[in-house]
Amino acid sequence: MTSVDIIRLMRVYFPRTFEDLIAYDFLLLTQVDMGFISPEQATWMYRAISEHGLGGANTRSVMSMNDYLGRPWAESILSDAFPNNAMAVLNSPYYPSPGAYGPFIVSDDESTAPVVRPLKDRIESLFPTYGGLLTVPRAGSKVHTWVKTTLPVGDTKPGHVPHLFEWNYQEGITFTMMDMVYNDFWKTNINPYALDIITNVIWHASHREIPEDALKVHALRDNFRVFTEQRLAVLSIFDFAESFGANTADLYLALGELNAEKSEADRLYLSGDFDDSYILLESAMEDLNTLADRAIGLKDQALAWVYVIEWLT
Repeated sequence: MTSVDIIRLMRVYFPRTFEDLIAYDFLLLTQVDMGFISPEQATWMYRAISEHGLGGANTRSVMSMNDYLGRPWAESILSDAFPNNAMAVLNSPYYPSPGAYGPFIVSDDESTAPVVRPLKDRIESLFPTYGGLLTVPRAGSKVHTWVKTTLPVGDTKPGHVPHLFEWNYQEGITFTMMDMVYNDFWKTNINPYALDIITNVIWHASHREIPEDALKVHALRDNFRVFTEQRLAVLSIFDFAESFGANTADLYLALGELNAEKSEADRLYLSGDFDDSYILLESAMEDLNTLADRAIGLKDQALAWVYVIEWLT
């Protein structure tokens, strides 16, 4: 993608007015190049956080290992709203440093929001070694995860470089991440809890309550995926049965009812009623399995009839 493409996309997709911007709940700034953000846009985002309470997160500490990208971020008013002291990072002799790698540590401080803490044992076992850019949290920051390093730096704990941390900035809550959203910690094929954590970040920064039972909500999200996959498998069985002359009209009616249950489970999930959503989706999945068995039985009957016809002819 060229600079011209980025400028065009910024013109098309960035909110045209400040009122349009504050209609959002959360800003995710991923390795931002401030050269493509006008001073007015930076001020709008700063005011959206500080005055109107939008949540936010910025990735990769100071956005880049290149000074020509990191320094404009550190010098911008927008950086002031985030918990990482970007200028201190740029001025550190340890930035960047190959020593900033080691075991992953999840905070067990119960005074922090349960963004990662309920998943502590699972997360730490996934990443015996991790690392990224140096971070320097500002005073008042709350750290959710660290990387234990050999560097003589760190916030709160010597040698521990914060990986994910937050603070309250005037009316807003913002986060800084040590790494990028495409690094291993945020990849669902490596960290199956990545979606849970980023969702918790967004909810907390948007002043919403985080679910109490993190593992149950994780299972619920996984069930949504499984239901979708099983539904596609059932539809393929329907198609196969129909190709041999089976009448699947009743099965489609039953599937329509299950789709309605799934939609209601979606609604309950989005409204924060996770327990009822979990119960309803579990029931729908059981009924979907039963429907699959019916479809297979119908397919077998159709095949048997085809065999009989061929044998008689």
